[in-house]
Amino acid sequence: MKKNILCIFLVLVMLFTTVINCYATIGYNINAIDSYLGVCVADANTWYQADANTSKQPYKVRYNDSKYGPQCVGYVCARLEDKLSISHGFSSGDAKDIPSNAPNGETRTSYSTGKKYTIEVYKNDGGSHITANSWVSFGATSTNQYGHVIYVEEVIGDYVYYTEGGGSYGKIGVGTAGTLKRLTKDKFLAKSGGYVGTVVFRSNDQNSTSNNN
Repeated sequence: MKKNILCIFLVLVMLFTTVINCYATIGYNINAIDSYLGVCVADANTWYQADANTSKQPYKVRYNDSKYGPQCVGYVCARLEDKLSISHGFSSGDAKDIPSNAPNGETRTSYSTGKKYTIEVYKNDGGSHITANSWVSFGATSTNQYGHVIYVEEVIGDYVYYTEGGGSYGKIGVGTAGTLKRLTKDKFLAKSGGYVGTVVFRSNDQNSTSNNN
C-alpha cells in the first residue's frame, strides 16, 4: 500500500514538473511548438515587478480577478506583460477598436530587461503583418457588439499559432483561456466578425518580433 502511494506521489511530482517546464520553455522551442497545442501556455501565477516597490500578477489582475470578469482585451494585455514584460500603455477601448486606438510608432520599455518595443499598427492590409507577439482584432457580430482580440504567439509557414481569452473561455487554470491553438492564415482571418487590423509589438533591436523578453 505504501509503495503504491509513493508511486502515485512520484507520478504527480513528474506531471507537475512537466507543467512547470512547459511554462518555462514556452518562449519558445519552435521545433516543438505543435506539442503545446491544446495546452494552456499562460501561467496564472506569473508575476512581474513593475518597480522596486510593486509586484503584480498580470493574469490575476487583468483577467481572472478583473472587476469586469474575464475579457479578451484583459487577456491580451496580461499575455503581453507575461511574454515581453511590457504594458500596452494606451486606452484600448473595445476589442474591435484597438487598431484605431493604438498609438502607431510609440515605444514601450520592458520592465525586466530594459529592451524597447515599438508599437506598429496595420489596417486594411489583409493580415499581411500578422506576426509573433501581435494583437489581431476582429469586428462585431450579431451576438457580440464589442468584437474580439487575439494574441498571436507565432506564425510559422501558413499557420498562425494563437491564444485567447474571454467570458466563454473561463478563467486561466479553470477554463480554456490561454490554450495554444493553430489555424491556417486563411481560416484565421475568416474568424467570426472579420479581420479589422493588427497591432505589433516589435523589438527595436531585431528585424522580427521576438518570442523572448
